Amino acid sequence: MQFSTTLAALFAVACATLTAASPVVEARDGILMCGRQPYRKTDYTCYPKNGYALCPIINGVAFLPCGYGQGAACYDPGNYGCSNGKLYLLKECGGIPFDTNSYVCVQGHLCPKTHPLRCGDACYNIAQYWCDNGILKQQGQK
Repeated sequence: MQFSTTLAALFAVACATLTAASPVVEARDGILMCGRQPYRKTDYTCYPKNGYALCPIINGVAFLPCGYGQGAACYDPGNYGCSNGKLYLLKECGGIPFDTNSYVCVQGHLCPKTHPLRCGDACYNIAQYWCDNGILKQQGQK
């Protein structure tokens, strides 16, 4: 009888220790659960109302889900919107939608971010060219 009482007591202590240790390990590692997916809240946001969609945080921007569950597309709310599970661009230049990660709108015309200035009809990079009354010239040229 004493053996079974001791065994039961040891089992109870072991279970209590394991139960108490699990949250500490999760809190220490910063691991949370989004449905069945583990994540860190510094790197991702969990959206339970979208079927536990898990979207990244990139450069401090929390991406939002468009759609439901694992079929959801995560998007940058500064560049895109979502309506009925479909993404659309928010930015337009001269009536043309564009990706703000790659292009800038200069005087109603699209230019690559690498060439963010306009001279006449040309986009240019000031490190390579300069504009002289609408004429593009190489740096160092008079």
